[in-house]
Amino acid sequence: MKIDVVNYRDDIPSSKTKNATVIVIDVLRCTSCIITALNNHAKCVTVFAGVEEARSYAERLGRENCVLGGERRALPIEGYDVGNSPLQYDTAHVSGKTVIMSTTNGSRAISGIRDSAITLIAAHINHLAVAKLANELGNDVLIVCAGTGGEVSADDVISAGAIVSDLERISSDNVHTDAAILSMEAYRLMERGELNVRETFHGKYLMSLGESFVEDVNYCFNESIIDYVPHCIGVTDDGLGTIIE
Repeated sequence: MKIDVVNYRDDIPSSKTKNATVIVIDVLRCTSCIITALNNHAKCVTVFAGVEEARSYAERLGRENCVLGGERRALPIEGYDVGNSPLQYDTAHVSGKTVIMSTTNGSRAISGIRDSAITLIAAHINHLAVAKLANELGNDVLIVCAGTGGEVSADDVISAGAIVSDLERISSDNVHTDAAILSMEAYRLMERGELNVRETFHGKYLMSLGESFVEDVNYCFNESIIDYVPHCIGVTDDGLGTIIE
């Protein structure tokens, strides 16, 4: 099995995604929200790249049936029900409802995947479960980091490295690209206490916004507390949204 990592969402040639198990990570905080919502019994999550496209879809479904969430520059979007804090996607808010999201980086990364054998949604909170499923599927693996503003985001790379490290422990019959090796080394630095995710560029930015954001960062870097692995099942009728279960 070949294991590769793409460090940010704008660098995804179709030759890498075709027939692969693609794993999308936006650990701070989009994919952490998706995993948490579905683990808390949301009906499904539908992501849109655009703010108004997500809002329009929620209106069509009926706002009473939905939770509309997302962010721009990490802050809640005006008129949306919730922001991009995974702690807001609890059972009381999302159980039985369709969660509709638009975020700066994560939803765009998810929407940009084409021709994969399957697209899985990962974060630090479910990294071991993702690795186990990817190993069972047996395809080549491409881990796509959403990044921040079209640049590498160390928090995503660390979580990608956690999955690569898990796969290494599960099976030694893997071939790693250099990008996969580097991500695994970043994760091992964190394990040894030599790299603090709270000191990364995006981590520091979030925590500067207030105590609730500090709680988000702490939650998002819990190690494999959730066994659920969401996957993309298709697109909305208008082709603008990606549906995840």
